[in-house]
Amino acid sequence: MIRKYGSWVLFIVLTLLYVYFAFSVKRTDHSILIVGFLVLVVLSALLYFQVRFSHWTLLFSFGLLFRLAFLFSTPHLSNDFYRFTWDGELAKDGYEVFEFLPKNYKDHIAPEDSTKYGELYRAHSSEFPSGMNSKKYYSIYPTINQLVFVSAAAINIPNERNLIIMRAWILIAEIISFFVLRALLVRKNKQSLLGIYWLHPLIIIELTGNVHMEGMAITFMLLAIYFALKNKWVSYAFTASLAIMTKLTPLFLLGAMFRQFDFKRWFLSSALAVIVTFVLFFLILDLNGLVNFKSSFGLYFAWFSFNSGIFYALRDLTFLISGADISATISLVFPFITMLLFGYIIFLKTFDSVTTLLLLFTTYFFFSPIVHPWYITVLIPLGILSKKIFPLVWSILIFGTYIAYGSEFSQPMFWIYLEYFTIIYLLIKEFGLKGNWVKQLGETIYSPDTN
Repeated sequence: MIRKYGSWVLFIVLTLLYVYFAFSVKRTDHSILIVGFLVLVVLSALLYFQVRFSHWTLLFSFGLLFRLAFLFSTPHLSNDFYRFTWDGELAKDGYEVFEFLPKNYKDHIAPEDSTKYGELYRAHSSEFPSGMNSKKYYSIYPTINQLVFVSAAAINIPNERNLIIMRAWILIAEIISFFVLRALLVRKNKQSLLGIYWLHPLIIIELTGNVHMEGMAITFMLLAIYFALKNKWVSYAFTASLAIMTKLTPLFLLGAMFRQFDFKRWFLSSALAVIVTFVLFFLILDLNGLVNFKSSFGLYFAWFSFNSGIFYALRDLTFLISGADISATISLVFPFITMLLFGYIIFLKTFDSVTTLLLLFTTYFFFSPIVHPWYITVLIPLGILSKKIFPLVWSILIFGTYIAYGSEFSQPMFWIYLEYFTIIYLLIKEFGLKGNWVKQLGETIYSPDTN
């Protein structure tokens, strides 16, 4: 009786908190935002322990209703949806999405459309006074994203009901992720761990809540893993290409599966995935668009940095010792370090494919100049499947980086250093010698189902 009614009390309280998050909490409300998130984490953990051995339909219903709390809200933590709407409207009206910069729209938009695009360009809110955050960049969103954006634009009410369509796509993807992850966990007799993903506040807030396309990328990635483990290399190749055309970084799948197949099937599946990826890419852009895409993608990473702990540590330490700013040098060197570590992980280590993929993503994030909270969502299902704790800890710590957004943008360096120090420590422990307390904790959390 305590378990039954306790879970329903937790469900009601969490639902009310998610509604409050969806409609009232701004990213400048630091105290409410951070404390509220921690409360969500604690209550979600309690709910997980209440329902983890219940029938999966109860867990599914709770997580689904938490996501539906955001359905009619406007994101308060991210303004990416402005660009999603912009790209969708361009495609719907027959314009080339990658042809011109938003700031130059007057030179490319027909006179009869100028009023609408002027309103879209100036669209803003109190928490996002500048509106769209990428007015000086070409779009960097590949094919699957653009298909979602243009389907949402068909409603003809920009920045309002189109958000419902985008969320519907992500919600459908999340539901598929639920069942695919469940199937993967059943293979390991660990289906009770599904709630760690399905009830995770970062997953709910950042994917369905803030309309980030990682929600669809995770779905295709999990499908690719599922087909790879089933040795269905053609299906794996197609779903891997869909993941790549959603977020690009799932390209790491191709390297992670190096030991999953024999060399011939790995080569053929990788070649097929690359071919399908290129076909999908050139459905939405020509060679000029590809050049614009590439230039914007490079400039985005060259001009902006956020929550890049190792980058900041090297930059600040060098400046403290010598007074020199080596930011430009670090930006040039880090990609080479990343590729070397990729080669080491793929070819010289013997981890299983999921753990390899987890390490590839983690290495990329360590040396990437930009690591937003929603980027880390991809590590959560991989951490569960790999029985690693550090992705779960990171998914909590990274939410503190929202402190950067106030009356002025100022990154919380103390918190960022603490975040990366903690994650690197856990990473070393989890992949180090056997018998340490982190591994023992992981074995306890991820032990096979006994109930």
